[in-house]
Amino acid sequence: MPMTCSSGESANNLNILDLPGSIEQLLDEGLRESGLPGAATAKFDLEGHPDLLVRLNEGYDLLEMKLSLHAANQAVRYGVNVLPSQVVSRQGKPYVITQRVQGGPLLDALAAGPGDELLAATDAHWCNLGRYVVGQMKKRKSVAWDIYGAEQCMFGTTATDAVPRLWMVDLPIFSDSFEFEPDSYNSRLRDWIEALADIETVTGRPLDSARSVIEDAFTLSLEETSFGPLAIAQMRTILK
Repeated sequence: MPMTCSSGESANNLNILDLPGSIEQLLDEGLRESGLPGAATAKFDLEGHPDLLVRLNEGYDLLEMKLSLHAANQAVRYGVNVLPSQVVSRQGKPYVITQRVQGGPLLDALAAGPGDELLAATDAHWCNLGRYVVGQMKKRKSVAWDIYGAEQCMFGTTATDAVPRLWMVDLPIFSDSFEFEPDSYNSRLRDWIEALADIETVTGRPLDSARSVIEDAFTLSLEETSFGPLAIAQMRTILK
């Protein structure tokens, strides 16, 4: 199967999850410990709604969370599968509610010896993530933090999509504005490149489509940020 990624940019960035009408009461009375791994945020099942997952991001700023999810949802325009979500504030606590993926962590699947379908999906995902970072920088828009690693992804289906896909499931709580902080582009670029290199190490296979974005990404860094050729050379060493 050829490993390709999306081209151009879609106008569709609507990625809002439809919530039950009784969501406030459910948050008060219907949360059950999910038992899912990950200590960064508490995760809960929602009674009567097995297709939904609730994250409690206690201690984080509600507006910043909304801005970060908006920034992450812009990646949908570049072909990245971001779980539909909504932020709900209840009794001063910010909850992020998403669809639940029926499947498994991407890292486990890659380590177990992925087939061509999963390799192609992985290559396309990281290609599209790279296009997202580059495209948002060109427009001086915002991008999300902490969405670039394989640990942020699962491969599987959702209640509204029966086709197995690679999903970004670990949604961000921070974002960068390239309009006001153009040099932060280099930090996100490095995050993406390090993740790409890690996946290639795990699989022993190059992500050819994702690598096709690299030169455009480096050129943009040299032209639009304070980083020079030495910094770019250092980032190149990450890629074997």
